[in-house]
Amino acid sequence: MKAVIYRKIAQDLRYEISQGNYRVGMQLPSEADLCQQYEVSRITAKHALDLLENEKIIRRVQGKGSIVQSIPGKAEPVHPAPVKPTFIGLILPDFTEYFGLEIVRVVEKTCAQNHLYCVLKRSEGSIDTEQAAIKELLAMGVSGFIIMPVNGEYYNPHIIKLILDQFPVVVIDRQIKGFNAGFVGTDNINATKSAMKHLFALGHRHIAWISPPTLHTSSLEDRQRAFQDAFVDCHCLPDPALFYPHIQSTLPLKDTDQFRQVDINNLQTFFKAHPQLTAVFASEHLVARLIEDAASTSHLRIPDDFSLVFFDAPKSMAYSHKYTYIRQDEKLIAQTAVEQLLQAMKPRAADQRREPVFIPGSLIVGDSTAAPPVHH
Repeated sequence: MKAVIYRKIAQDLRYEISQGNYRVGMQLPSEADLCQQYEVSRITAKHALDLLENEKIIRRVQGKGSIVQSIPGKAEPVHPAPVKPTFIGLILPDFTEYFGLEIVRVVEKTCAQNHLYCVLKRSEGSIDTEQAAIKELLAMGVSGFIIMPVNGEYYNPHIIKLILDQFPVVVIDRQIKGFNAGFVGTDNINATKSAMKHLFALGHRHIAWISPPTLHTSSLEDRQRAFQDAFVDCHCLPDPALFYPHIQSTLPLKDTDQFRQVDINNLQTFFKAHPQLTAVFASEHLVARLIEDAASTSHLRIPDDFSLVFFDAPKSMAYSHKYTYIRQDEKLIAQTAVEQLLQAMKPRAADQRREPVFIPGSLIVGDSTAAPPVHH
């Protein structure tokens, strides 16, 4: 029996009596009624009424219950101490219409449904900014993190320290392998293979891969590996000359018009040097935009001259049905990340093995893919 509970019940009844809601001679709620109202045991309810009886405020009458016999001095109801709000930190490199914006929206909504407050920080693709965000949020007293790590050759040591210190962390999109950290992201391997199966079914074999350098980014590494493995599954060999992981303008701190124009010029040269290609797999939407621009200035048409498939598409592109792309389920990723973090924040959760959660992607077939042109 918790002393605070029975004293609260007694204080609430004193207040009701002092306010005239129960006058002398009136019957108070029964022990059973108090049990149901306060969700307590019969013993706790009885102890609360015993307090009032000892104070001569009520008297017990056989067959009638607890009867008010005197009015106490004016009392205030006992209110529970205010609950300290629980904050979690959400750190993303950025969020845009084509990926990230829906994650932010759903994480905030899911946190609110679970009485959590979400504090959002953008790392802007910089490890230094990411480290500063972690330090700032820790100083604020956050109880856990959901983090999409910055691309880079090495993992952020501040994230590794959080994991080693068994602080509740869930990583999204870019898995930190080799550590017992929660992870939620797209099943990039099977999603990539589904797009490749679509291209193979159309008759394509000379398929180019175009992306930025992986920089040890797990999601991009998985997509590249699945692209290459898909040829083996199809009992054919990829053409190494059609592998182009050199895009720069989609990388952090290089998203300038100058780098973009260099990328477009290099892609024009690539297309001219490899007229045999009939399809292109772009690692993401921004790379696909570069390919479109380079194709246009090279007088190449999609899908007449080559087909194009890629990951993610903003709603404006998706609704046009012009593109074949892989849609990541941002809503489910975000909901699952919050659920995983809530589990990690429970007592003794650090002792449990954290298994990664992979969310299926969906292949959306549009007008950017078709059978190879006849001149190939």
